[in-house]
Formats: sequence, C-alpha cells, structure tokens
Amino acid sequence: AEGWLYPDYVEAQCPGLPNWEALKKCADLFATTDTSPDGRFLDYPADWGDRGAKMIKALGLPFQSVPSGGEGNLIAEYKAAVAKKEPIIMMFWAPHAMFADVTGKWVQFPKFEQTCYDDPKWGLNPNETHDCGLAAARTQKFGWPGMKDKWPTAYRFLKNYKISNETQIPMMKAVDVDGKKLEDVVKA
Repeated sequence: AEGWLYPDYVEAQCPGLPNWEALKKCADLFATTDTSPDGRFLDYPADWGDRGAKMIKALGLPFQSVPSGGEGNLIAEYKAAVAKKEPIIMMFWAPHAMFADVTGKWVQFPKFEQTCYDDPKWGLNPNETHDCGLAAARTQKFGWPGMKDKWPTAYRFLKNYKISNETQIPMMKAVDVDGKKLEDVVKA
C-alpha cells in the first residue's frame, strides 16, 4: 500500500475518515503555525516527486504539502505524533518496519486509473490531473533463468509464493531496526 497515512485515533477527531472528503472539514486539525489555516501534509522529499501536492490541488483540499527530510524524518515525525496522540497526516507506504511499532490507517481516495494522471478531463476536477488515489504498488519477483532447471522445486515454490504485510513487517524490523542478519531472519 502507498498513500496518505494517519493514526487511528484521528478518526474520532475528523469524522468521516477514511473518506478523503472528510479532510475538507477538518484540515485545521492538522494546521501548524506555518500552514494555518491550511492543514500540513507531510509529503515525501521533493526529489521523490510531487504527487501529494498535485492531489491536494486537484481535489481542492485545504492543505499544504510540506516535503519531508526523507524516510527517517517521516518515521520520526509519525512516531512522535503517535506518542503524544497528536494529529498527523503524511505520505507513506507499507509494508514497512515502522508498523511493527505503530499502526495507522489510509485515506480512501477515488479509485486510481492511469487516465487520472494523464487526462485532466477524467475525474472530479476537469482542469487537473491527480484527482484520484495512488496506483497500487507492483511487486515483481526476479530469479536466475537457470533456476527452473537446476532447482525445479524452489522454482515452483517461488512462482506461487505470497507473503503478507503482517509476515514481512516483523522481518523488516528485525533486519532494518534490530540489525539482525538477513540470512538469519529468513532462516528463522
């Protein structure tokens, strides 16, 4: 998943979430002295793209996109907000090791279609692109072409292998946060 993440408790403060239209009525909940009266949307770093800012404009949301300092900054700000039970909304993705320690929910936007990004006339705003949610992340598996012949059982297993976020997240934390060796985590 990739999208706009907020802590679970924010739903009580912003009735109507996870529907994106609820954000129009409670943007002040996320406002800071720098963005007021607009809400602050903690976005990916500027060099990761500007989809968040484009969505804000296209959907007429009273928010300002504030680029983060990177993955570590996003995690630190989210965890700090959760620890203080403060509202925060930001662009993020899952699976991620952060979710071993905190939870969150995703804003639900109009369904993504590529035309939404290519044709302003498609969607809610006939003058802008990006008036929809984000494309679903694609995960691809790669392997050595000779694997099929050398290790046919492993090849058949990997061809049909699926792993859930719930399974990946503790493994990611063990490697990325706890410093365990990847080989040991996978073996366990």
